[in-house]
Amino acid sequence: MEAIESIAHTLRGGTTIFFFAYAVALFRMRRRSRLMQLLFCLILLLALEFLKDALFLFPQFQRLHYWDDLVSLTDLLCVPMACAFFVELIRPGVATNRRIAFFLLVHFLCLLGYALWPCRILFYGAFALAFLQVAVTVGYMFLFVLQIRHHRSAFYPPDLLLNMRWTVVAALSFIGLFFGYYIAFETTTWLSESIFCVLFCPVVCSIYYVTRRQSACFFPQSEEGGDAVEEETASDPLSVADGEYPSSPCPVAEATGKKSPLASTRLAAELEALMREQRLYLNPQLTLADLTTLLHTNRTSLTRCLKQDLDGSFYDYVNRYRVTEACRLLAEAAARDEAVTMTDVASQSGFNSITTFNRYFSKFQGMTPMNYFRQLRQKQG
Repeated sequence: MEAIESIAHTLRGGTTIFFFAYAVALFRMRRRSRLMQLLFCLILLLALEFLKDALFLFPQFQRLHYWDDLVSLTDLLCVPMACAFFVELIRPGVATNRRIAFFLLVHFLCLLGYALWPCRILFYGAFALAFLQVAVTVGYMFLFVLQIRHHRSAFYPPDLLLNMRWTVVAALSFIGLFFGYYIAFETTTWLSESIFCVLFCPVVCSIYYVTRRQSACFFPQSEEGGDAVEEETASDPLSVADGEYPSSPCPVAEATGKKSPLASTRLAAELEALMREQRLYLNPQLTLADLTTLLHTNRTSLTRCLKQDLDGSFYDYVNRYRVTEACRLLAEAAARDEAVTMTDVASQSGFNSITTFNRYFSKFQGMTPMNYFRQLRQKQG
C-alpha cells in the first residue's frame, strides 16, 4: 500500500510539472488564435489546481471536510473555462470574454460564500450549476454535429464532420475524467489517483491536437502589392450582357473599383476561395458563425478581415456575391429573350426575401432589378 501511495505522489507531482511546462509552451502560441488563448488559460488554471492540492501534504489540512469542500469548489473554476473552450472549438465567437467572466464570477462567489458561511446548499448548488453547464455544452456540441450531418452538409467540407466528432470525443473524455476524479476523491484510493494522472495527461494532449486541426493561425498582413490581384472594374452595370462577366468574380473590386484584396491576407484569400469554389452565398441561411467554422477562425478575426481587407460588413460582402449572381442570371435570361420573375431570381441568387434582394441590388447596381433587366433586353434588341 505504501508503494502505491508513493507512486501516486510521484505521478501527482509529475502531472503538476507537466501542466506548468505545457502552459509555458502554450504561452508562446497564445496569440495565434482565440482557441490557443483559451487553451492556455485552461491549462494554466489546471496547473494551479494541481499545485494547490499540495496543501494536503501538511497534516493540519488532512481529514478536514471544510478544506476538502473548499478544494472541490476551487476545482469547479475549471468547468466554465473548459466549457467555453469546447464551445469555441465548434462555434467560434460564441464564448465571449464577458460570458466566460460571468460564469467564473458565479463560481467564485459560490466559493467565497462557502468560505465565509459553510452551507451545504451553496456547495451542492455550485456542483449543480457546473453539471448544468456541462450538460448544455455537450448537448450543444451534439446538436451542432447533427446539424452539419443532416441539414447543411452541402455547405461544409467533407472532413469537418470527422473533426467535429473528434472534438466531441475529446470533450467527453476531458469532462468525464474531470468529474470522475470527484467520485474517486470521495473514496480516495491511491490506485485511482495514479490511474487519473496517467489518463488525464494524454487526454489534454489530444485536446491540443484537436485545437491545431480546428484553429486558424494568426494571419499576418502581406506586403502591399506583393500578391494582390488587379481585378477589372465593373464601371458599366450592363457589361455583364456583353459576355464580360468574370468566371471568378471579386464583387468587392467590382463594386468599389479598388484593387482586389484577394491575397492581401491569408484569411481573406481563404474566404474568397471558399465563396467562389463552394458558392456558399447561395445558401440563404448562411451566417457569420458558419464562415468562422469553415475557416477555423473566430468572429473577431473574420469581422476585422471583412472590414479592413474586404471593405464591408458580413451582409454587404455576401450580398455582393448574390447581386453578382443575380446579374448573371438576368443577363442569361435577356440573351435568351426569356421572361423571368424577380422572385425566382432572388431565390436562385441566395436571397431569402424579395425586399432584401431589391434593396441590395439597388445599392450595388444603382437601379432596381427590373430596370436592370429591361435595359439588358433593350441592349440585346
